Amino acid sequence: MRDIALLKKKRFSYKDIIDPQDDYNLLGQKLEELIKGGKIRPNKSSGRVSFQPHFYNEYFVNTPEENMTENSHDIQQLAPILLEYYISHASHFEEDRQWLLPLSEWMKCENQTETCSVKERSYEIFRNEKILESSDLRRIMNRCGFGFDDLQCYRTFEPFFCTRISSCGAALVLENKDPWYSICRALKTKNTNRFLNTELMYVIYGEGRKVNSTAVNSRLKDFIGSLEQIPESILYCGDIDRAGVSILTKCQEVNSDIEVLPFTKLYQAMIDKAPENVLENEPSEDRKTKNYEQAFSEQFSKSAYVRDVLENNLRIPQEILTYADYLQMCGDAYV
Repeated sequence: MRDIALLKKKRFSYKDIIDPQDDYNLLGQKLEELIKGGKIRPNKSSGRVSFQPHFYNEYFVNTPEENMTENSHDIQQLAPILLEYYISHASHFEEDRQWLLPLSEWMKCENQTETCSVKERSYEIFRNEKILESSDLRRIMNRCGFGFDDLQCYRTFEPFFCTRISSCGAALVLENKDPWYSICRALKTKNTNRFLNTELMYVIYGEGRKVNSTAVNSRLKDFIGSLEQIPESILYCGDIDRAGVSILTKCQEVNSDIEVLPFTKLYQAMIDKAPENVLENEPSEDRKTKNYEQAFSEQFSKSAYVRDVLENNLRIPQEILTYADYLQMCGDAYV
């Protein structure tokens, strides 16, 4: 391999230094030695070569100033996944030192095979259960290009309030707490899993916009996947207003791996109980939501009525139906 000291440029390709007699395995070893010695650092945006070993296409030559640091000994002792970044960004080491040293010690331990939650791993490494989810550790992870999987830990999902009704049927997700409670109570009172002629396995309180979470392991799909038995389908019902419709639409988007369907029978029951004069519906308190799925109204027999509710920023709340209504909807008698 040609001497990089003879190069007159700070960025170079592996082709600039390979000798005809060199094989790629030897070149890869020498490049790795130069990285560990702080002489060069990879240009990660250049990508890796397609053949083995997969070294990078381009590298940067570190200036002497970049190699000179009073922390050089401590940096050299870092675990390999941390070393690659900090050996070429020594000025950042002191900023992250407090967390790097215990993190590195854990990474260098052998037989780290057991997985656990993020907070459990955080306490194991730092004696503090919150550090791994802090901005300091996110910065280190971003700088070094690793994540929770590399630490063999997993995020725990934020659970929903969920009542198991039976061993088969659909999951009904409700935007609001009172309808969730009242429907569960009615089903238990009637000792049935049939609601509006639909078999239910679960009734879930969606907690408003919580069903729209995009955070890993906090999505509705992650919660559904964690259940002991997977429901046959996912039905959703919320307020009939702009915010409620946008929650349903967003829920369908962020949980695209599962099909979330509007529970039209329950929505229709809300519409049927609403005032005859559409303008007598209560005004929505939401002044921010202006964009909503206008096709939502077309699935109901009173589509023009629902459209007027949305266009006039009014609301038909889920609470328009009561426990007495839900009792009538239970079992096989409802038509």
